[in-house]
Amino acid sequence: MALPSDRSSSKAPRAYSASHSPPLKWWQKLGHVLFVILGWVIFIWFWSLVSAQPWDSTPIMLLIVGSLIVSPLVTLYWIFHNMGIYKKKGPRKGMADVKPIYDADWSGREITADWEALAKARVIVIEIDEFGKNYRVASTR
Repeated sequence: MALPSDRSSSKAPRAYSASHSPPLKWWQKLGHVLFVILGWVIFIWFWSLVSAQPWDSTPIMLLIVGSLIVSPLVTLYWIFHNMGIYKKKGPRKGMADVKPIYDADWSGREITADWEALAKARVIVIEIDEFGKNYRVASTR
């Protein structure tokens, strides 16, 4: 598959990698917009059904007002917290180099694997027995 930098002509159709999808066609975009509008119509309709029922509004009003005050305050606190970290440490220069330790899985089974060989393998077999979990490269012919 040709990558965009490999094209010899600017008029050649654009190639997309496996991790990217081609742009949506006009009818797909229209379908997405209609689907979102339908979702909002259903949302408003159901809330109109709920609000038409008799209810004691005091707890609900406290919840609504509380969330309208608390949510922005927590968000602002988080923003200022992160800005303080940025001022103290500066911009990120990369990810921390952390060697993963994978000696046991989430249920406590011992892990046996040749990670270097597995990183190059196309097919991996995972076997579970009474001794633990064994990752190995599948034999390909």
